[in-house]
Parts: sequence; C-alpha cells; structure tokens
Amino acid sequence: MRKLCAALGAVTLLAGCAAPAQVVQIDPHTYSLSVGAMGIEGGEAAARNKALATAAAYCTGLGRQLHLQQESSHGPVEWGSAAGSASVSFQCIPLGPQKAP
Repeated sequence: MRKLCAALGAVTLLAGCAAPAQVVQIDPHTYSLSVGAMGIEGGEAAARNKALATAAAYCTGLGRQLHLQQESSHGPVEWGSAAGSASVSFQCIPLGPQKAP
C-alpha cells in the first residue's frame, strides 16, 4: 500500500510540473506558443513535438491548417539537467483543395 501511495504521489508531482501550452495571438494572423519539458518527459525533443502538435491542433480547431513560420528549441537549460524548451510562431491558413480518394 505504501508503494502505491508513493507512486501515485510521484505521478501527481510530475504532472503538476507540466503546464499546458497557451497559444497567444501576436497579430491578426499570427500566433505563438512556448513549451517546456522536463528531462523525464523527453526534454528538448518532447518540447518541440508538443509545441508543433499544439499549434496543429489549434489550427485544426479553427477549421484551418498549420503554416509554421518559425521554430526554435533549446536543450538543457542548466548543467546536469535534461530539460528543454521550444517556441513556435505560426499562422492558421485555409485548408487546401482536397484530393479525391
């Protein structure tokens, strides 16, 4: 029982460290977001993937598609850490013509 409580406590603690990415509109047609990820979550690569997935999902929610303008990611933010971060700037453009199956 103690092991179960310790494991649940660790999961809760780790889940509390990850904040959801918030999309910010920086001009009428351009959006930006930044994401961080701890080393245990996959660090820089996970942050980059989460930023791109969040941007794509945001555009999909608007009935549009992602047009990436700028992306940057950074590795460990301090010595001995595997944490990373990523930022993207993007536009949500109208869907292109659909191809017939």
